[in-house]
Amino acid sequence: FGLTFGIGAFMLYMLFIIGQLAWQSKAGKFGTFVMFLGLAFGIWIEPEMVNPRSQLFEAHPEWAVGIPGRTRSELRNQLVLDLSNPQVVDHLEQAIGQILASAPIAYVKWDMNRIITEPYGASLPPGQQGEFFHRYVLGVYDLYDRLTRRFPDILFESCASGGGRFDPGIFRIGDTLSKE
Repeated sequence: FGLTFGIGAFMLYMLFIIGQLAWQSKAGKFGTFVMFLGLAFGIWIEPEMVNPRSQLFEAHPEWAVGIPGRTRSELRNQLVLDLSNPQVVDHLEQAIGQILASAPIAYVKWDMNRIITEPYGASLPPGQQGEFFHRYVLGVYDLYDRLTRRFPDILFESCASGGGRFDPGIFRIGDTLSKE
């Protein structure tokens, strides 16, 4: 293919190619191709989210934030994973780590574009529900720390709703904080 069109069209074309590839078997090859072009291969993730129609949610509905017996509010077809639960953090580390190890990834944009509604962690006893937000942020820090230590050559950028989660605490772990 010729590189005679603008960067916007090129990026759309690349997104189309990514959509056509099966991640498990082709990401490494695609990442190598991107590097061959003289570019760095990066991914954009939103690891704190889960689609309620996903296999993960079907297997572990208790891993989504929400008050038992009440309807959870979907925003952007998503629910928030409960990072106050160490099992969720362990699962995300394993799943994201597998992706990061599968290709020559140089950059990760870690996004969080959804507010937390119905703050309740199923793994916390009733007397500790007031600690939910604090424990959630500690879970984010823990996951971020594990991944940045495991993959020190990857640049991690924290981004959240146009800077909606501007968290200076993440600087001790991550590389950059985006306001866009």
